[in-house]
Amino acid sequence: MIKRYGKNSGIVSQGGQAVISFEISGLDAVETALSSSILYTDRIHRDNIIIAPNGSTNNLPGELKALIGENSVTPGILRKQVAMMYGKGPYLYSTDVDASNNVKRVWESRRNPAHTELWRSLDSWKQNGLKQSFEQFANRVITNYYYTEDYASQHIHNKSRITGGAMPIRGLEHIWTTRTRLATAKDIPADVPLEDYMLDMVAVGEWANQYHYILSVYDRYDYADPLKSNTCINYVKDESFGDNIYSIPTYYAGLKEFIKGSNLNPKYLNSFLKDSFSAKLHCIIPNAWFASMEQTIKDLIAENETRKIDGAPLHTSFQGVALVDANGNPLEYNGGMVDECLDNRLTTLSQVMSGEGKNQGKIFYSRSYANERGTDSEWQFKDIPTKYKEFFDAIKLYDDMVQKRILTGLGVDPSISNVGSEGVFNNSGAQVYYNYLVYLDQLDQPEQIVCREINEYLRINFPRIYNDNLRIGFYRNIPQRLEETTPSQRPSNLTK
Repeated sequence: MIKRYGKNSGIVSQGGQAVISFEISGLDAVETALSSSILYTDRIHRDNIIIAPNGSTNNLPGELKALIGENSVTPGILRKQVAMMYGKGPYLYSTDVDASNNVKRVWESRRNPAHTELWRSLDSWKQNGLKQSFEQFANRVITNYYYTEDYASQHIHNKSRITGGAMPIRGLEHIWTTRTRLATAKDIPADVPLEDYMLDMVAVGEWANQYHYILSVYDRYDYADPLKSNTCINYVKDESFGDNIYSIPTYYAGLKEFIKGSNLNPKYLNSFLKDSFSAKLHCIIPNAWFASMEQTIKDLIAENETRKIDGAPLHTSFQGVALVDANGNPLEYNGGMVDECLDNRLTTLSQVMSGEGKNQGKIFYSRSYANERGTDSEWQFKDIPTKYKEFFDAIKLYDDMVQKRILTGLGVDPSISNVGSEGVFNNSGAQVYYNYLVYLDQLDQPEQIVCREINEYLRINFPRIYNDNLRIGFYRNIPQRLEETTPSQRPSNLTK
């Protein structure tokens, strides 16, 4: 079997094992300019609405999903960030200033009778016909945020909101931002750049295949008049510098190529194991050989035309390449004949190298050809040094470097991510403890974004609680140092 890579190189295998690689010298590779099927634009016109594309091909969230999904490290790190944000789950809290002028949270017990109705309503979303429970909604929002630094949620409203019912919002349903795009039905001139405030609709669809699906369009959530629609969708984002509409993850531009490289490493290793262990010989084929084969085949085909007229026997083949068709008529020349001639030659070479049984007495011959300078150019055979250790060590060094870059880009110290050199922590307990406290202290701002929709639900459905300056957040334990705890307070006993 001959597997080609580009125009002038490839690998020949025999019996499932690669035995030679080859390249054609003197033949320039042709570079092909690749262009996206979707040129960048700041708007897409469809179904009488204007849609703001997310990314240059309107599929940035989908690209992130594919890029991160193939990585061996990043999904685990993001999952740990989701778990650390969620902590022990949602609770009500207020903020206060202590004697040292530090802002502290004061957490409310879920057993507080004044808040029973709130927790009962949150726990009954699925019983009220919603697709997601409150816990599922919260976990999906946090996950979406850590991947793309934005999220979308659908507000399901009760009809009683019109008559002043006690529970205007029945619940919230998270929609992955791989499926949501901001849009408007307004007539915005082409020379006016789209901005967030102009887009009062949300279009939901499968954007990876954007012209072959039904598009669902909803009103966008209006903070000034939140209950005007039966259902609407809100888009919440963390702000990105210079981006007027969608959020672009802070880590994306800096880590994109590193993650791509890390994703390719397993393929490199598997390809090496499959092809390189038995590939011991590299063959360099002169371009003059191709010119000779081409001319010879053309001459034989021209001679066949003359022989056909004279009624003489035809040349039927040359080096395994057919020169007549099934009916015995002369074939016209095509470039594939030279490729077939090369394939037959390489197949013979691979059989000499790896044929069954002993190879004594087998020989492969070649002759030299004059190149463009008039000097001899011949088939050359070079041993391939199989430096397995160096190759695997290089891959490992690259992976270690990429892991550090990913952790830095995501803002997670190796000591609290379970990612370290050979899986072994080199940090002291005090350093791990300090890094964890610093990380927890940085979660307040992301949590405000993640909880914005949940607290809108609280504001509209339970204004009394909201006006008491209570908010929903995620309670996270602050671990104590072991030397500061009694034996009964230590983790081994707390988890029983």
